Amino acid sequence: MIYCCYGFDNEPAPLTTPLQKWLSGQTQPPDEEFKTQMEDVLRTMWVLGSDDRFNEGFVKIEKKVAPIEFIFIGM
Repeated sequence: MIYCCYGFDNEPAPLTTPLQKWLSGQTQPPDEEFKTQMEDVLRTMWVLGSDDRFNEGFVKIEKKVAPIEFIFIGM
């Protein structure tokens, strides 16, 4: 999810070769502002999933979410 958000302007889809380069540190790392924004988004998702007032979609739906669905939910 972080890779897709970081390269959203340049990469229309998470292709294998660019993803491997990014994961292995062969590309420019995200700046601090981007890291902070991603932490905020992931923290918000965690709060929504762990708070009984908001987590119905996480605990009452029995179907599993595919990894690609999780990525685009976060985007």
